[in-house]
Amino acid sequence: YCLRAEDPSTALEWTEQIRGCAKVAKREQLQRERGSSMVILQSKAKTIYESDFVQGIVAFVIMANFAAKIVEIEMQLTDNSFLDALEMSFTIIFTIELSFNAFANWFRDFFFNGWNLFDTLVVSVSIIGAALPNVPGVSVLRLFRVFRVLRLFHRLSSLRIIINAVTASILPVANAFVVLLLITAIYAVLACMLFKSRDEVLFGKFSSALFSMFQVCTGDGWSTDVVRPMFGESGVVDGYVVLFFVSYILIGGYFLLNVVVAVLLDEFASAVDMEKRRLKEHQDTLSIRSSTYYLDPLLEFLSQYQTEKDLKEKIRVIFDILAGDDDKTLSYEKFLEGVYRLNFKATIAITQEDWEVLMEATPETSGKKEITWQEFEQIILAQLNEFACRQASLKQLDADEGTSAVILILKQLQLEVRKINQASVAQDEIRRQMRRLANRIALVETKFDSLLHGEIQNGGRTCFSSSSESEGDALDRVDENAILLAVEHNGKQRQLKDLMEEDEEEEDEEERGCA
Repeated sequence: YCLRAEDPSTALEWTEQIRGCAKVAKREQLQRERGSSMVILQSKAKTIYESDFVQGIVAFVIMANFAAKIVEIEMQLTDNSFLDALEMSFTIIFTIELSFNAFANWFRDFFFNGWNLFDTLVVSVSIIGAALPNVPGVSVLRLFRVFRVLRLFHRLSSLRIIINAVTASILPVANAFVVLLLITAIYAVLACMLFKSRDEVLFGKFSSALFSMFQVCTGDGWSTDVVRPMFGESGVVDGYVVLFFVSYILIGGYFLLNVVVAVLLDEFASAVDMEKRRLKEHQDTLSIRSSTYYLDPLLEFLSQYQTEKDLKEKIRVIFDILAGDDDKTLSYEKFLEGVYRLNFKATIAITQEDWEVLMEATPETSGKKEITWQEFEQIILAQLNEFACRQASLKQLDADEGTSAVILILKQLQLEVRKINQASVAQDEIRRQMRRLANRIALVETKFDSLLHGEIQNGGRTCFSSSSESEGDALDRVDENAILLAVEHNGKQRQLKDLMEEDEEEEDEEERGCA
């Protein structure tokens, strides 16, 4: 629902009342469910656990634990009793936090979350290491406690986006690495066959040759440590040795390695954008989506048209859905009933006042309560122009200076086109009025000619006779009407002439501007 208040104080009062009613309704719903006391307790625990305050405390404790581990390694103290006690305190805190999280999100929400499983693994290893310090292999498990700091990625959304983007880009980067590994393996086999006799250490076996070629690929001492010792004591450059290693470093070190980096950057950027869109869509689904302009969901759908014919067909289909297949007119009540059949994600909330304002969009629909599909089409086309202007303004806020200037020019052009269309409509209306006046003047002239012969017939009834009205009075009355119509006709002619002169002046100015 979309509620509109008269002033901010009324809106705030409504909001507080709605929130209070929502809490009461939620509490009653939880009480009706099976195991109501446990469900209510879990709901409250989840609200507390997901609050920013609790999440901030957990992040601080994780960073403090990591800092304590760094101090322990750096100082290399002989007496670690204080640090051991601090480590035990951190383990207890993390155990309590994990238990609280499991209770609040039990069952599916907890075990189907990868970060929760990672937390469970790290905390379990810490508990085992603290409970069984003398068991063989536990010292190795204690190393996992260092990974506690990775839990920050789950707490901070910005870090979580980066980790998810890196994870999503692993497969495309792995494909590029496979190509690089294949080329390196081919060169390693060739190096074993060609240079085994010259350097048994570097190229005696495939494994050592593969590592040596990887060293060449990274550029770490490939010339001084790998290639130049193969020239012998004389140091004379061996042509095919140089050709072999230079070709590999060009292909593997410069080309394929940069391809891997390019793929990583491209996939990383795509994954970050996708993750941001996913988070935005998730936030939209959690909040009530409302629009300042009530027809924006409809206009956004229509803005994806391909041709003018396609646009008009879509408008006609929407009109049929709103009005009903059998109805030829659309009213406010029909619009409210039909808007739910459109099945848009966002809500189209329109009031009676909004409908009346919408009817004022065109002169033909002003004051009407029901409109035809042609009039509906004119209204939607006018609203579509305003929608395009609003979307351009939104893009202009985030654009750079050059793009913003281009958008501003497009908006100005749209305004000029609208003025031209309005002037054209006004000229057409004046022409229609002039034709109507000309017909009326011709009718008056016809009646005037009939008066000259002595009578005027109106619907089978004599309107002029010698007993009721004199011929001179009738002539004066008709002549007065003719004069009034002629004056109105001349006024419309002068108005049309002024508009045509204005159009000619605008065309002259445009020609001078183009020149």
